[in-house]
Amino acid sequence: MVDVRVTNQGGTSENVSDDNFTYFPVPVVTSISPSNGTTAGGTSVTITGENFVSGAGVKFGTTDATLVTVVSSTQITATAPAGTGEVNVTVMTPGGTSTVALYGKFTYVSVPTISSISPSSGMITGGLDVIITGTGLDNLLASGGVLFGSIPAQRVTVISSTQVRAVSPVTTALGDIDIFAVNASGASVASSASKFTYTCLLYTSPSPRDRTR
Repeated sequence: MVDVRVTNQGGTSENVSDDNFTYFPVPVVTSISPSNGTTAGGTSVTITGENFVSGAGVKFGTTDATLVTVVSSTQITATAPAGTGEVNVTVMTPGGTSTVALYGKFTYVSVPTISSISPSSGMITGGLDVIITGTGLDNLLASGGVLFGSIPAQRVTVISSTQVRAVSPVTTALGDIDIFAVNASGASVASSASKFTYTCLLYTSPSPRDRTR
């Protein structure tokens, strides 16, 4: 903040509180979390950076965020509006608008789909590698991103946006279940393509020698 004074041949104006001028530095965004969310909007996002001030605005692309709260000079929380694709998150203050950076990008993700699974059956002891093919499979939740019925897969490996490898979990229930892929926008829809059948342990009949014992 600086004092604004006027000088002419008669002298210089006095220093009074009403003639102060405040310089605001340009805000800087260093990270956002989470960096993806549903296309319907409503994801609460924490924005970290510098030079945030009370009354700051936030945009996701060209759309204003809602419920913007300036927590401190280095943190803002904001609710993402509805949108699609990848957008830049920017902060606006009297000092200007933050520049676009890789760490300030937010990706809107659609609900994933499943078109096939292979193999489509396995034993209740779990541990089977299952290849899941579909769409939107590269932004699955870190925990519970693939469910066998209601049970999370033992491990999930993203191969591409259209394919993941999931290890079947242990269960006590025999029969058909649906495999679901889950991201920030929701879960895939159950269909004939997502059916997985749990079978019992293989039974090996005793040898003639064992039967005589």
